[in-house]
Amino acid sequence: MTTDDIGLLDGPEMDALRELRADVPGPTATQRQAAWERVQGARSHAEPRGRRGGRVWLLAGAAAAVVAGGVVVATSGPDPAPPASTSDQSSSAAPTNLNPNPTPFATGKAWEPSNPTERKIIETYRDDHVHLLPDGGVRIDIPPKMNWEAMTKATNAEGIPVRFWAVSGTRNVWEIGATMTIDPEDGVDMAAEPGEPYPSDGVTFERSGGTDSPVTAVVFDHVPTEPVDINFTQ
Repeated sequence: MTTDDIGLLDGPEMDALRELRADVPGPTATQRQAAWERVQGARSHAEPRGRRGGRVWLLAGAAAAVVAGGVVVATSGPDPAPPASTSDQSSSAAPTNLNPNPTPFATGKAWEPSNPTERKIIETYRDDHVHLLPDGGVRIDIPPKMNWEAMTKATNAEGIPVRFWAVSGTRNVWEIGATMTIDPEDGVDMAAEPGEPYPSDGVTFERSGGTDSPVTAVVFDHVPTEPVDINFTQ
């Protein structure tokens, strides 16, 4: 038996409810557009990764290639949060402007923390290891056992396009490597030719002791505005 069969659709109570509802305004055009954008965002968020199959953090170093996948892209773990609004997405992708200079680097999906544990590590690196110097330079303190993916995300989140790549070889060798082409969505573009290394002038690798001792800090005499790729062994 339906509500129409028992006469509930026509009666004083329903008439009063209709009169009350008539005073409530419907959604505005802006609200309808925002709802549509959220639906579209949810659909695109569920689509497969980009043209290179989501291969991220694939390093072709002089001595070895290192693949580090799960830490970089959220392929496992808790269900993703609902898609943010357009304004939230643009603000979260922007650096916090520790870098006083304009930079061509922009963070993207490949640099988003994949889980709360990684997010905490990145925040710690940003707070404790990335320092803007009074003379306009930047100092990156290197912990004894550095999570290089997290440190790269930490510097990039501060608007500093310094990227660390762990390679195999003799321990405690640090050098500025060829510039890797990076896609904010998919990570390293393996189809692209590596570019020229960032000039070493103005970059200092501080060590705990002699030439072969561990590096304790990477110091730039000015905040770089071009990508700096640093290959290291530890």
